[in-house]
Amino acid sequence: MTTLQSLLFFLCGVCTSFVVHFLLTNLTSSFQNQSWTKENLTLAIGILSAPENFQHRDAIRTTWKSNMNNKEKAWFIIGERDCQIHPDNRIDRYGCQKNNVGVQHPKSIKENILTINALTLKSKIKKLGRNVIYKLNFKVKSDVYVKRLGVVAALLSEEPDVTVDILEAWTENVIASVKFSEMDTGIIIEDCAFQPVSDVILMKNYEYILEIENNFKYTLSNFEVETTLHDCGGILHYQTELKNRDIILPTMWLKVYSVDHDRQLKNEKELNFKWQQQIGHIRQQLKFEADTYQDILFVDTVDVYRKLPVKLLLFHKWLFENTQTKFILKTDDDCFINLALIRNGLSELEEMDSTFLWWGNFRKWWLVQGHGKWAEFSYTADVYPSFACGSGNIINVQIHEWLVKNADDLHMYQGEDVSMGIWLSAVSPVRVEDQRWQCSNSCTRESLSIPELHPADMIKHWQNLQFCDNPCSC
Repeated sequence: MTTLQSLLFFLCGVCTSFVVHFLLTNLTSSFQNQSWTKENLTLAIGILSAPENFQHRDAIRTTWKSNMNNKEKAWFIIGERDCQIHPDNRIDRYGCQKNNVGVQHPKSIKENILTINALTLKSKIKKLGRNVIYKLNFKVKSDVYVKRLGVVAALLSEEPDVTVDILEAWTENVIASVKFSEMDTGIIIEDCAFQPVSDVILMKNYEYILEIENNFKYTLSNFEVETTLHDCGGILHYQTELKNRDIILPTMWLKVYSVDHDRQLKNEKELNFKWQQQIGHIRQQLKFEADTYQDILFVDTVDVYRKLPVKLLLFHKWLFENTQTKFILKTDDDCFINLALIRNGLSELEEMDSTFLWWGNFRKWWLVQGHGKWAEFSYTADVYPSFACGSGNIINVQIHEWLVKNADDLHMYQGEDVSMGIWLSAVSPVRVEDQRWQCSNSCTRESLSIPELHPADMIKHWQNLQFCDNPCSC
């Protein structure tokens, strides 16, 4: 190799080293600058809001939100998509699941909701994950007659004295009941034992419970069968969370008169078309509002009630990526917040020596409901772990970071508040109990939050606070 070639190789090495050093230095600087651009906050506020609640958001902007300092910031959290199905065409108006009544359904049928099959050799071996189901919660999407109530016949060989009931879910009143005994085992149809009932009509859009009343428990080995549950062409929507291999014991024999399906389909399309026009108009207004005020955070989910836990977690994820904050307050768009009093409390929280802090007014031994807006079918205990009222509660940054870290593995329960209680029971936070976070529409001079307000009420509370130092009255 000549001297000239050696010199060229040397110069190439120097240039390469310089370029690598330059790139690494600038990349490091870029990452540092990116972290520096994160907004430093003492308090970040997430306000769960529905797209159509324009007046509520305006009321908050002109009242308590206008009192924030430069270390406090609030965002209205809204799902970036709407449910395209009209509420009347859904299973219920709290989610976005289509009502499928009438799919491939004849005009009049009699039907057992269970099919019984003998266990295969493979199923006999694989018993893990199977449960025996004694109770079914369901919603009726078209009027239906109950002709008989029954059980899997194999149950009567183990326990001949069995009572089967249908209850109206809201009141828990028994509307039909049958009894089996050694003397009266009913009639066997399709491996199920049935007793007749006088014609009972289950009304459209009502919720019911089908259950075996007796308090007995059997293992899977008592039932060498598999069961398949039918929805009768979409007439029944089962709310109980079931696994494919569960053994369902109660059953009923139905007589269903269907509607004119062609006419129903036409009505559904017309409703959906009008609904999509309506929500499209709302979204146009919402875009103008978001561009004007720059305080709406759109998160990647459908904006319906059942998605509130998702909205909350997505807010925490976004907040973690874009800010550095000490405390996070969650509230709703119908709530009044007294920031001056909350600031005093935050200074006390900062002095507390604990990893996980949760400041709120906590509901304890809150019963799990099986029907309506707050119906819960995933959490199997009778009562929820303690959870903070949704009008307002504050967590510290350690809980915030824990939620973000585990967000992808957290199960979504029926609402964001009970979900937080269940999630955080894993870390046993220090719960700073404070009844000034109001759980209902009541007011005291020391209230930190007041929920369930109309926009005019919120403005009135704000005016009272400004002029008389008392949000309740002057």
